[in-house]
Amino acid sequence: MEKKVIVIFDDDVHMAEVLKINLESTIECLGLPYRDARKCLEDIENGLRFDILITDLAVERDSETLVSGNLNGEDIGRKVRELYPQVPIITLSGIRDKPPYSSYHLRKVVTLSEIVDAIRHVS
Repeated sequence: MEKKVIVIFDDDVHMAEVLKINLESTIECLGLPYRDARKCLEDIENGLRFDILITDLAVERDSETLVSGNLNGEDIGRKVRELYPQVPIITLSGIRDKPPYSSYHLRKVVTLSEIVDAIRHVS
């Protein structure tokens, strides 16, 4: 069975790395963790091939974020849906509801088994 490539975005670099390590030790996959939304979007727009996106959602943008042009998981989800409508998107949020582009939404705090179940559900 071929390994699934999973892009993991979380602005907390440790969370993305921990999820990558845990997923790779639990299911047959290759995790690509990103902390920088701009770099993640750049790689995706330049043809990065992947099977699933897992993205943390921003609570909300403040005026400083908008002025500086920072991107977040919300931007990544929308762009992936636009460019690759067939790619499943798993969204994570502690307070946000499921966005329209999400294939599967999990409320934080989530367990590894919940994320693995979500991956199996969308695969």
